[in-house]
Amino acid sequence: MATTLPLTNTAVVEVIGRGFTVHGTLQEAHTRVSDHFNEQRHMIFVGDARITGVGGFLRKAGTVGINRDEIVLVIPVEEVFESTQLRIEKTRLPVRMVVDRWQLRGQVTVVHGVSLERFVNIGPESFIPVLDARLTGAGADRNERLVLVRREAIRLLVPSEG
Repeated sequence: MATTLPLTNTAVVEVIGRGFTVHGTLQEAHTRVSDHFNEQRHMIFVGDARITGVGGFLRKAGTVGINRDEIVLVIPVEEVFESTQLRIEKTRLPVRMVVDRWQLRGQVTVVHGVSLERFVNIGPESFIPVLDARLTGAGADRNERLVLVRREAIRLLVPSEG
């Protein structure tokens, strides 16, 4: 029998897209942030949103819909829940990548025996998690515990030594 976890309906996220950034609360987030972004939907809705990077556009909105295909990176600032029940044992692989205008260094987790090439080409998820990430570019240099990277936005991917 499945275990039901206590859930809230919002999570705080930073969504970095092509030419914009939105900070706010992910609406109807009844799963992990990564699961929510990997659901097949055209628009992701964020509430209490602050919008930057788009000159002459709104800076704040009660709700903003974001075209999922325009999203490059997602940084969960506050997760809905954390559960070890959702985790299986995986191998961490250090990587470096160029994603849009960003450089990212961190670790991806793959099931034992799965190569990095297979992981990025075969998996069904549109957004892949990068752990212990260092994110540089666009005038920023920051460290994040978790960054979700839109698979199709990865321009270069290099296995690294750490």
